[in-house]
Amino acid sequence: MSEIKIIDPYKVSKDECPMVVFSDHTSGLIEWAIKWRTKAEYNHTMWMISPGEFVSQGNTYSTVSADRYMRKGNRLLFVEVIGLTEEQKAYIEESINKKLAFPWYRKMYDWIGIVGQAIGIHSLNVNGLNYCSEDVQVHLRAIGPCLEGDEELCGIINAVPKHPSPQGLLEYLLKFPKYFRIAGIWESKFHAK
Repeated sequence: MSEIKIIDPYKVSKDECPMVVFSDHTSGLIEWAIKWRTKAEYNHTMWMISPGEFVSQGNTYSTVSADRYMRKGNRLLFVEVIGLTEEQKAYIEESINKKLAFPWYRKMYDWIGIVGQAIGIHSLNVNGLNYCSEDVQVHLRAIGPCLEGDEELCGIINAVPKHPSPQGLLEYLLKFPKYFRIAGIWESKFHAK
């Protein structure tokens, strides 16, 4: 196994984006409860579509500075979607930007969905709202229309669980190393901010 690269989110090139980012964001009660309930290493996931910027499903869906997650005690894991064409990257960004433009009430966090995850009823959700890992799979599926000629990847993306936990999403993606790979990590012990 090769050594994992240390990534500074501000030094990633635009060409390397978009990437899926998993966070060990353990600073709050909800984050801790997600890790405990799912027995996970990571409890949050989001997109990085530009260097130093994440698009994250928090209380509302928004673009946030990487600094928000580059804190003591946190880890970030960057997962690359291998071989995306410029057209496919544009589909993901268009899907994300469309959601960013929604009014606040259409991009609120799906708190009911988190309750569903907590009690083991994964289909318990508010229609049209997402929690973090649901949001990532929604935008990943946005590349489906332009995957003609790559039915294998299309099938993998369309089979992403609809209501995954962050850890469940990570485990699913990494089952397909031809299309998804760990690009690197950021850890506060290497880069204290």
